[in-house]
Amino acid sequence: MQPFQAAVGGYVIGYPRGWEVAPAADGRAVAFFGPPVLLRGATFRPNMVLSVTPTPQGVDDRQVVATAEAALAQAMPGLRRLGQETISADDGRPVTVGYYLADGLGGRLYLVLGVAQRDARLATVLGMTSPDLVGYRIHAGLYRAAILSFRMR
Repeated sequence: MQPFQAAVGGYVIGYPRGWEVAPAADGRAVAFFGPPVLLRGATFRPNMVLSVTPTPQGVDDRQVVATAEAALAQAMPGLRRLGQETISADDGRPVTVGYYLADGLGGRLYLVLGVAQRDARLATVLGMTSPDLVGYRIHAGLYRAAILSFRMR
């Protein structure tokens, strides 16, 4: 993993070496794209998107996770949660990570959703790969590591 430091937004997150970085100009989001692979006759790029937004006062982690999961379910047909864990991030604070299967791109997608509240900001990380790729478990581990590395500067 290598660090990405947002020029605007004041955060740092790790991402896989060799992946392309596409930050938003306002600093509120950044996308990371893995090398292209052939999947079901089309080019697919495993990817990860981080968004950082203000957190409303008094919103707890359970509410944040429920809202993020509802938005994901609306965007991804047939979403099914495989598991969820709350773990300590590199900064010692809690992060909730969920693992999902969904239908998309003519086949199944494997998604890792991480949610962390830091300094009145909400960080949401969504990693996407396909269970049809030999290395999808490696991608899932990379997404989890990235989520755990997120911190405010």
